[in-house]
Amino acid sequence: AYPAAYAPISQAFPQQPTIIPQQQREGK
Repeated sequence: AYPAAYAPISQAFPQQPTIIPQQQREGK
């Protein structure tokens, strides 16, 4: 369900996958 970019992140935060794209967006 997650792209290769989110693969390692989804393992770190499998309970909160919605917070990942938000941080990536602010990071860039």
